[in-house]
Amino acid sequence: IKDGVQLGDALRYLNETQCDVLLAAVQNKLSDIIKDGWQLGDALKNLNETQRGVLLAAVESKLSDIINNGEQLGDALSYLNETQCGVLLAAVQGKLSDIIKECEELCLALRYLNETQRGVLFAAVQNKLSDMIKDAAQLGCVLRYLNETQRGVLFAAVQGKLSDIIKDGVQL
Repeated sequence: IKDGVQLGDALRYLNETQCDVLLAAVQNKLSDIIKDGWQLGDALKNLNETQRGVLLAAVESKLSDIINNGEQLGDALSYLNETQCGVLLAAVQGKLSDIIKECEELCLALRYLNETQRGVLFAAVQNKLSDMIKDAAQLGCVLRYLNETQRGVLFAAVQGKLSDIIKDGVQL
């Protein structure tokens, strides 16, 4: 198995016991096999919760190199339980503002997180939000996933450019 695509393809057709055997056989090579966030998600989706934890632990030290954008982050998070999401977010926390470059990526990542995890992600990107949000749809997308306090912070950040964000009555 040379990459995460091949790993995902193999795992897709194996039963739970066979997945355990395969993971054990490649466990020491998983951080070399999984090359990006899509490959990580492809492998995670074919595993049970325990197996996902094994895979996540094996690649944890490389997660900040593996996850390249918000969509990949959201894809990987979608297969993880709350504790595992926390592990992934902690591993990439120092690089979150580089991973989340556009508003759409932020929305894709936020939708899979619980309120605490959303707070970590929000804190990491909040200083970039006023530059990231270009229209009312993006503003609404982000607001949908925030708690009241976070919405207040976001509103204060974009308040001066609301006339640029909301261009017509349809967007209002």
